[in-house]
Amino acid sequence: MGRQNHKHGAHTLEAFEQGFRRLDELLGENGLSLHIIVCGGYLVQRMGIRGTTDVDAFYTKNEKIEKLIHQVGVELKLNTAYSTWLNRSVATMSDWPDRKFHERLYTFDNLIIDQVITEYLLGMKLRSTRDQDVMDTGHLFEKLGVSDPIALYNHLNELSIDVGMSYILTAFSELNGEGWFGAYFRENQQELLKLFRLDDKKGRRSM
Repeated sequence: MGRQNHKHGAHTLEAFEQGFRRLDELLGENGLSLHIIVCGGYLVQRMGIRGTTDVDAFYTKNEKIEKLIHQVGVELKLNTAYSTWLNRSVATMSDWPDRKFHERLYTFDNLIIDQVITEYLLGMKLRSTRDQDVMDTGHLFEKLGVSDPIALYNHLNELSIDVGMSYILTAFSELNGEGWFGAYFRENQQELLKLFRLDDKKGRRSM
């Protein structure tokens, strides 16, 4: 999968796949099924950018399923002191992605796994203020060949991915350093002001 800058305690992709397969077995033994939509650091790891300790996913919460997920983590030593190896905390911070924003990754007997598309993942990262997400954003810019904020804004809006211009400019500013925003704003002032007004009408965050 290319280079991987593993953070301390990160699991391999093979370990996560083993977790998925064991969870599928346990679901079958208990007459259950589960559909999850993975996102976050796990997808960043699949791109060969960095490692992660857990899999962020959208799925419907169920007490029995949560116990099975925890059991898999205990058996395979995937859980950490902070979270289970597969967790849905992202669902408390972000809206569930529309069907057009995810695609099939794995199909097991009792477990179906979709992944959000790269543009949607980027949108989630852009709306975050965590240092790790800022770094991930830079790598995703490289993966998508992104170099112009306005072009990115138009592309995401064409896909109906709701990210305001301010988030995009903040990411570019943090990645490109002091002085970048002033120069870019001077060169693109009229277009940027038009997009800020558009975001205001949509109720998005403004600068």
